[in-house]
Amino acid sequence: MTEGAQIKNTGTFNANSEGFGIMTEGSGSTPVFVNTGTFQKTAGTGTTNVAVNFENQGTVNAKSGTFDFSKTVTLNNSLLEGSIVFGASVTGNNFRAPTGTVTLQGAPLSVP
Repeated sequence: MTEGAQIKNTGTFNANSEGFGIMTEGSGSTPVFVNTGTFQKTAGTGTTNVAVNFENQGTVNAKSGTFDFSKTVTLNNSLLEGSIVFGASVTGNNFRAPTGTVTLQGAPLSVP
């Protein structure tokens, strides 16, 4: 994604590639992935890297493998399931992780 691009998911987005699944290239405004639906990984046992800013008001579900978010993540009214790693700043005012593992790997967590 480049030059301020946005992906707005309101349904189900399957991010099943391993390695860098979604990443930033080039310069300009920072791209962002906005999820109000379900962002999920349903195949593969490895890690899918998400290297763009990520705004979530829906569900992030790693049904298999791991999601690794390496840019800024905003979680509002979010449901987190499966194995999820956050490596950059995480902000939010309401999120739940009833199953799986959420890891803050050097990521500061800010909850107002």
